[in-house]
This record gives sequence, C-alpha cells and structure tokens, in this order.
Amino acid sequence: MTRPEQYLLSKCSRRASQMVIISVPKNNNHEIWVKFGRDTVILSCVIVQFFLKTAESIVLIHTAIGEFSPEDHRFICDLFRAPLAVYAIWEEFNPNSDKFPTNCAVKRTNLLEFQWSFSSLKEFSELHPRQDLVLLHGSYVHNLDRDHAFLGARNLMLSSIGGNSPINVLSSFYGEHLLMEDFLISKFFIEVFVDKWMKTSNDRLKSVIFKLNPQAVIGNLKYDKFCGSDRQYHYDSP
Repeated sequence: MTRPEQYLLSKCSRRASQMVIISVPKNNNHEIWVKFGRDTVILSCVIVQFFLKTAESIVLIHTAIGEFSPEDHRFICDLFRAPLAVYAIWEEFNPNSDKFPTNCAVKRTNLLEFQWSFSSLKEFSELHPRQDLVLLHGSYVHNLDRDHAFLGARNLMLSSIGGNSPINVLSSFYGEHLLMEDFLISKFFIEVFVDKWMKTSNDRLKSVIFKLNPQAVIGNLKYDKFCGSDRQYHYDSP
C-alpha cells in the first residue's frame, strides 16, 4: 500500500491503525511536514497539508480544510513513528495565533518563500522561540533585532542576503550553528563577530559558515585557500 492508502486504512478502526503502526520500522528518520496555503478556487479557505518525509521521498498524506488540528498531527506522527516536532512550510498565508495554536510547538520552519510583514514575523517568532531550525530569506535580516527570538534558533540559515547588512545577526546570534549566503562582508563584520566570540558571550556557538563569492570580501581582510589537512577543529554539524 502507498503511504496515503495506509493513512486511509488507519482511519477505519483502531485495530487497522495498529496494523499500520506495526508495519512501520521502529528505527527510521521519518518526519511530518505541515504546509499551509489557500484553496485556488475559494481563496478565503485555508488548506493544511500533511507530508511524510522519508530518506527517499516526500509524500502528501492528508489534506485538511480549516485550522491546523494538533490531534490530526499527533495521530499522523504516531501512525508513521515520527517525532511530534512540526516542520512548518508557509505559503501565501499569515500564520497568526488564531489559525495555529500556541500549544503545538513549531521546531523547524521554512520561511524562504513566504512574504512576511514585520509584525507577523515578530509574532510568530515569539510564539515559537528557540526552534531547532529556521530557514529565512535574507531580505528579512534587518528585521532580526537584538532580542528577536529567531536569533536563538539552534540552526539559523539566511539565504540571499544581498545588500542587506548582517551586523545585527553577527552581534546578537545566540544559537549553535549559523549559515549566511550571498552578502558583502568586511573586516568590520568579522571583528565584531570574533570580539563577541572571544568574550564567550555565546557559549552555545559551534559553527558559523559564510557562503560567499570571491568578490564579496571587501577591505583589507586577508584570507587563504583552505586546506583540509590544516583543519584544527573536527566539524560534525549536520
């Protein structure tokens, strides 16, 4: 049976549900992803889609109309032996608190494509702070002020920062792993970050990665081509 067929079978009875659970391997890397959008015909109608992510594929399991249901989410997670953490993918939908209950913790969030207002971004981050992973489009880097909850995400990735200054992130990030793409970097930015790091104001920090074009480094900053044999720290971050 396909995964969606297994889900439909599980809704027939408690015994059928247990049959599906038994058929799922105990040791797996399954994750349930939740995607929010609107119906293409009835734009006022909110759609919630539940996907099962395995090592091989991402499969749509169930589509619900209306508000996110923690009970449905818990049922699907239990059915496929997946953790209860939510990977939320927002598309053309403002995820405010009346649509997404605060008692359901969002642990990982993909915000690369969604167009946010400053207030909704702030509200969502405060409702779901200290996430395991936040993927955020770089155009919002100027909205990440010193006390922004996303700066406490364990893993924070900012893509396509472009001409926006990342100084707020470098000076205020207090998670473990930071990755930033496509921006101009100067000696000043490096000095601010290293100064904070040496003063151990962030004891959680494990790695910072800049993905840059060669012409993105400006000023008199000296850098050399990295040689793997010169590695001083065993890097094992995912």
